[in-house]
Amino acid sequence: MTWNSKDTKPDKASDIDAPLPPITRQFFMNQVIDLERSFAPKFKVAKYKGERNVVFGGYSESYNDLQRTLNSKIQAINKRCIAYQFESLIAEEEEVQPLTLKP
Repeated sequence: MTWNSKDTKPDKASDIDAPLPPITRQFFMNQVIDLERSFAPKFKVAKYKGERNVVFGGYSESYNDLQRTLNSKIQAINKRCIAYQFESLIAEEEEVQPLTLKP
């Protein structure tokens, strides 16, 4: 198997020894896009408050839990992108200015 620039992971276990795609900023962007796609169905069914599943004994993640997990993974990918000396994938946020009240 040969990699193209859109691939971020091998299709089969036998493809693990395949050469890596070139490391570019787009490589990291594709990882973020794949991550967003994998989280989309989870967000669709998530509730705003996490709850314990009585039948299976597990815990269903809340919307905020999913958001925190997604953000931390995206930040980790962004740090790797910056370590390769590419431009950041995340836009700079504006600094919030405090409100001034009228006397």
